[in-house]
Order: sequence, then C-alpha cells, then structure tokens
Amino acid sequence: MMMLSNGNKKYRYRKDLKVLTWGLPPIVTCPGAGECKKICYARAGRMLMSSATKAMARRFEQSKQSDFVPNMVDEIGRRKVNAIRIHDSGDFYNTVYLGKWINIAKQHPDITFFAYTKMVRMFKNLRFELPHNLKIIYSMGGKWDNEIDTVNDCHARVFETSGDMKKAGYRESPDNMPLCFHGKGKREGFKYHGVKKWRNCFATKGGK
Repeated sequence: MMMLSNGNKKYRYRKDLKVLTWGLPPIVTCPGAGECKKICYARAGRMLMSSATKAMARRFEQSKQSDFVPNMVDEIGRRKVNAIRIHDSGDFYNTVYLGKWINIAKQHPDITFFAYTKMVRMFKNLRFELPHNLKIIYSMGGKWDNEIDTVNDCHARVFETSGDMKKAGYRESPDNMPLCFHGKGKREGFKYHGVKKWRNCFATKGGK
C-alpha cells in the first residue's frame, strides 16, 4: 500500500509537476495549533470521510515506526516525483519525527519537500540548518505567531476574502506552490473555503 497520496485537485491534475502529499490526523498531531483549530479544513468535508480518517490514522502509526525512513525513501524513488508536500493535514508533532523527514530529504536531494507548519518555536530553536531541499513555511493561527518575523520569514495566513488578503499585504500563489519558491514574496495568503458556519472565526486571523 502506498504511503503518499496524489493529493487534491490542486496537485493531482498537473501536467508540469508531480506533487505527492502526506497527511496526518489534525489536532492530535498539531501541538502548535491555536486559533486555527476553529477553522481547520482537515476537520471538515471529505477529510471527515471514513476512508480519509483511516488513512491519516494509518500514516500516523507508520510515522512512528523504525522503518518509516527507508520505506518512504524507497517509495519516493519508485514514484518519480518532483515535490512532496509534507502535511496537507497534521504537523511535525515532535523533533524525532521531524528528524525522520530531514533524513528522507537528504536522501533525495533533487526533490523538493515543503511544509506549512505551526511549530514555529521548534524550528526557531533548531541548532542546525535544514537540507536545502526542505522548505518550511510558517502558518499563522498557532500558539507562536508572535515569533514569526512577518518581514523576513516565509509565512502564510488564511483570510475570509480576497479583499482582506490584499489589504493586509498578502497574495495567493499563482500555481499552488509556496510563493517563496519563486522569489515572489514571503507573505502568502489563502482564501478560506471551509465550512460557512465557522466564518465568524475570522476576527483577526486563521491558519493553513
């Protein structure tokens, strides 16, 4: 059984770039979650289907196993992928788990790995540099938003409307890949497309 998913339609139907995704159960694997818990897209829609929740739970267990790294390295090599989005749901739940992805990225230096994360403090406290091909984008809406340098750090924020996004000085990526990949800015915006009853949570900010 494959561990990586073809992802949603943003990635699945691209002809120019093969992007696979990896997701974990939301909230339980998100120790940095804050306000984002109120509007988490991974707790709504298709993500609540039995097949999706079972797949995320299975991946969570796989991520804790001693053979996770060699199994993932092997699968990535076989599937001829250009990029991996780590966590279309979930997050880096501890440093041991982060270390596994660092190891995986080092063994595939020609593949880009990227992740949106609320674990700002954990990354800020690292005493070593990440592999050049592992790109981290801080995601606002978590416990440590105040530690994000909104001028110099690549980061993302969710808005209720495109107007709100533009007014705050953020913009969407034109190709669903992080803006900072292309040198097009460090303030990436997403328009909220989740459950309508949660829209009143946008008093200030949300998370991706």
